[in-house]
Amino acid sequence: MDLTASGRARRFGEVTSTESSTSRWTVALPYEYGKRLVSVTSGSGRSTVQFSDGSTIIANLVVGADGINSTVRTLIDPNAPKPLHVPLLNVGGVADVTVDADVGSTYFVFGRHAFLGYWIEPDGRTAWFANIPEKQPMTGVRARATPNPKWLALLADLFDGEQPGESLVRSTAPMNVFPVGSIQIMPSLPRWHNDHMVVLGDAAHAPSPSATPRDITLDELAIELFYRTTSSTAEFSRSRAR
Repeated sequence: MDLTASGRARRFGEVTSTESSTSRWTVALPYEYGKRLVSVTSGSGRSTVQFSDGSTIIANLVVGADGINSTVRTLIDPNAPKPLHVPLLNVGGVADVTVDADVGSTYFVFGRHAFLGYWIEPDGRTAWFANIPEKQPMTGVRARATPNPKWLALLADLFDGEQPGESLVRSTAPMNVFPVGSIQIMPSLPRWHNDHMVVLGDAAHAPSPSATPRDITLDELAIELFYRTTSSTAEFSRSRAR
C-alpha cells in the first residue's frame, strides 16, 4: 500500500506492509514479517496463536486483519461464507499527465466498455484504475504475468475515443501499470467475532475497490477497535451485544 501525501492509498499490486496506513501515528508495537497463522487455541481468557514456522504467541485478543482470504475468519466460523467473484478485472496505473480535475477529488466514469476512476497525485501526475468486464477469474499472479504493454494496448482499445481514459492510458509508461486481477467481495458474515477473536477490514466486509476509499475505512476501523478494546470490559461486552 502506498499512502500518498494527499491521504489516498494506491492499492495496486501486492500489499507487502501495513505500516503505511498507520504511519501518521506513533505505534509502540513490534512488527514481524513472514509469519503465517495456522491455529488459535483459546482458554482461561487467553489465546495461544500458532504459526507455520512452529512459533507461538500468547494474546488476550486476536485481531484478524488478514484480508479477503482470512484464516482468522474460518477459525471463528468454519462455515463462514467464502469470497464472491465479481466479473471484473482491476488494472491501475499512473499517467505522466495532469488531466482537468480538482486536486483532492476522485472521479468515476462509466465508459462504453470499461469503468474508470482517477485522481491527481501530489506530483501532478494522474493515478487511475480501470475495471474491465471479464467472466473468468484471474489471479494476481496470472494478471502480472501478462506483459504490461499488452494491458495498455487492451485499455487503449477499450477507451478509444473516450476522455480522459484514452489520454491517461496513452500517457502511462509500461513500468507504471499495475495489474491486480479479478475483483472479489465478501457477503455478510453470520459470525465475525467470538470471545477471543475478531475480524475487520477486508476479512470481514471487503467492498469493491471502486466502492469506497479503503485506507479511510481501515483507519476508522482501527480507531474504533482501539476505543472498544480500551474501554471497560463491561462496556465492550454491551457494545458487542448491540
